[in-house]
Amino acid sequence: MDMLRQLSSSKEPIARPADKKAEKPLYDLKALGLLTYGGNRVYLTRLGKTVLGANEKDRSASVAAIALATPKVTAACLALKKSMGEKGGAFESYMESTLKQIKSDSYRKVTIAVLKAWARFVAEHAPAA
Repeated sequence: MDMLRQLSSSKEPIARPADKKAEKPLYDLKALGLLTYGGNRVYLTRLGKTVLGANEKDRSASVAAIALATPKVTAACLALKKSMGEKGGAFESYMESTLKQIKSDSYRKVTIAVLKAWARFVAEHAPAA
């Protein structure tokens, strides 16, 4: 969301981060269709501009709804609901079928953490999640 704020405060596209670590927050926003790259610049898509046109509450709700429309975030939301009140590791076990194609343990852990963060965001901001 910080990147969306930065893009919204500028009439021009912003420079694409040179450092790969600094670019990681852009990955999900690009996957959701809110921004795109053009050379070394970052641009808002039409959808991104529409989302930015809303007030803060509606903006968060819009991003949550867009994220919820993706299969992996939907699965993560269901896993989060099912795992509430259960012991550690329950979320991961509910996500097993969604993540079975990931062979690397380290990448799998990162993916689980990111999907859990999105599920929490959706639970907090989506109108009827």
